[in-house]
Amino acid sequence: MRVTFAGKLVLAMSGLIVVSLALVGLYLEQREHLALANQLVARLEAQASLLADEITVSTVSDAWAQRAASRTRARVTVIARSGKVLADSDESSRQIENHASRPEVLAALAEGRGEASRFSHTIQRDLVYFAYLVRRPAGEPVILRLSAPISELSAGFSRFRQDFLGIALVSLVATAAIAVFWARRIAAQLRQMGGFAREVSRGLAAPRLPANSRDEFGELAQALNAMAVDLRTTLQR
Repeated sequence: MRVTFAGKLVLAMSGLIVVSLALVGLYLEQREHLALANQLVARLEAQASLLADEITVSTVSDAWAQRAASRTRARVTVIARSGKVLADSDESSRQIENHASRPEVLAALAEGRGEASRFSHTIQRDLVYFAYLVRRPAGEPVILRLSAPISELSAGFSRFRQDFLGIALVSLVATAAIAVFWARRIAAQLRQMGGFAREVSRGLAAPRLPANSRDEFGELAQALNAMAVDLRTTLQR
């Protein structure tokens, strides 16, 4: 199957656009994931700051954590400085292992706040964690930790992918149309020059090629016209 110059040019430009859009899409998807994750962390931080005022020695219990979770739509956990879980909304705090080594807990103890993303073996899901150090008037400080599943970001990702695919499809169609237009124009100029060269090689008086453009095609047309004049002069001599 013979592929014309115009077809090769259109295929090359379309392939370049597809690769470029794919790279841009991957970059934007990473940025979108980071932005959505930051939004989720900001929501958990705002909710933690509100719940921190409710934490006292008498209210820290699994029942309180469950009520807080129903309001925040997040898993609520209260952790002592030693890492012992004092209250949890999803599991019995007595059955949960020590959390002293959790990265968000270590960060909260050191800096007052911490965040992390990882797979939770307790509920078998990927979660985003935010930990907040609560300093109580009476008693030692505790860590209030809120977590939400990363699946909450899936809705935002779906909208982003749909919008990007729509824009990419329109861009690809528009680029292909422009490529077809220019490829046909260039192919027509090349065919005209090829016909001119064949006529000159046969000794026929071919009409001069238009050399109005200031690009390489204009220079080539001028060179072919000059070659034809020189050839006719030589033949006359």
